[in-house]
Amino acid sequence: TVTVSHQGRIGDALISLEVTSTEGNFAGVTAINYLSVEMMPGFWVSTTNVSVQHQDCSAMLYLGLDTRPAADTTVTITSQDPSVVGATAQVRFSALDWTGPEASAQPVSITWLGAGVTQLSLVAASPGGNYNRVRQDGLVTATAYRPLTVSRSSVLVQRGGVNDVSVSTPMKPSAMTTFTFTAIPAGVVSVSGTHIQTAGTNETFVLTVTHLSRGSATVRVLATSDPPGSLYDGVSHDVHVTAMPGFVFSPPVLLVYSCFGHDTCVGSFSFSADTSSLADMTVTVTSSDDSIASVSPSVLTVFARNATSANATVLV
Repeated sequence: TVTVSHQGRIGDALISLEVTSTEGNFAGVTAINYLSVEMMPGFWVSTTNVSVQHQDCSAMLYLGLDTRPAADTTVTITSQDPSVVGATAQVRFSALDWTGPEASAQPVSITWLGAGVTQLSLVAASPGGNYNRVRQDGLVTATAYRPLTVSRSSVLVQRGGVNDVSVSTPMKPSAMTTFTFTAIPAGVVSVSGTHIQTAGTNETFVLTVTHLSRGSATVRVLATSDPPGSLYDGVSHDVHVTAMPGFVFSPPVLLVYSCFGHDTCVGSFSFSADTSSLADMTVTVTSSDDSIASVSPSVLTVFARNATSANATVLV
């Protein structure tokens, strides 16, 4: 077997054979220009490995022609395993508009269909052109990751509060799997550390999200396995978090002492929004136990055009 390598140049080459031994019935035999080899143009891709998370449903890569096409060219993209991913059926390249492999590249959408790994096949049709019947298999490998079971895809976290999200694996991992939690960007919320799941177990674990400051963040759950390559290695899931604005209380702790000879004692506190309100808001103030402390007034209106503070009186 003789391997013929593409050196990057497009064109035709002729392969010759010559027997250089001086003995035997093949001594001096030559096969001049025995085989004609046509070096075809190829494809440019933005990545040779594309991954699709179940949550995202799809991913994108860009496909271009690495050589100027002599005629308009249509490239058909197919998945070698259509149960794993689907792909944009065809992309078209204009010979007149081609300005380079990357500059003229077209988007190709890769769609999650089922967990697994497959490769894409690229076949060009360009009647009368240099790309006619150009084919390349395996240039792009597509990985479709398994899903995680996540209780909520988005959560609200109040100022000073926390919220929990439950995560589990629908199938038992085949190797020890570590789940790490990262808040992006940092400073809006904090998340609990890591969870390690041993091989052959199927359990639910809780991710705790804690409010740090007002804003939006993404909490990413990422699984890695030891050894690599198990069922959930590389799987990720994003949870959108909205960290709500809140109120600042003065004083932060209200102490109301017993008043000798009186049925009730009165204490008061004030609260203010920690950021300017964009609209008038109605605030309901409640007590967890009205037999100990009742609040008056229990409903207040805070006007956006005025200060962000309001006063409430607590009667004990």
